[in-house]
Amino acid sequence: LCVVKSIPLTLAVIYNILMDVLIGAIPFYIGDVLDVFKRSYVENLKLITGYIEDDKEIINKVNKKAFWTAIFIVVLCWLIYLIISWAISLSTWVYDWIVSLY
Repeated sequence: LCVVKSIPLTLAVIYNILMDVLIGAIPFYIGDVLDVFKRSYVENLKLITGYIEDDKEIINKVNKKAFWTAIFIVVLCWLIYLIISWAISLSTWVYDWIVSLY
């Protein structure tokens, strides 16, 4: 039994899973066909095994994927913040408009 505690490896695995989900979400069965060729679980096994075996090429790949996943998470959080702030300002505007009718 081997326990690996690595934030970059975790982010790289999340990256592969997210890409698999995004590819699978393409409509009209195109995503399903592409998903057959994109096997994220096989890639994750290679990443974990290479990381444990201290393979430099795999570690570089893990670090690149971890970087892009971290960027994606930051951008996603920023977009969520924008959407929430837009929704609050819109609801305030609608409330003020309704109150001004009376």
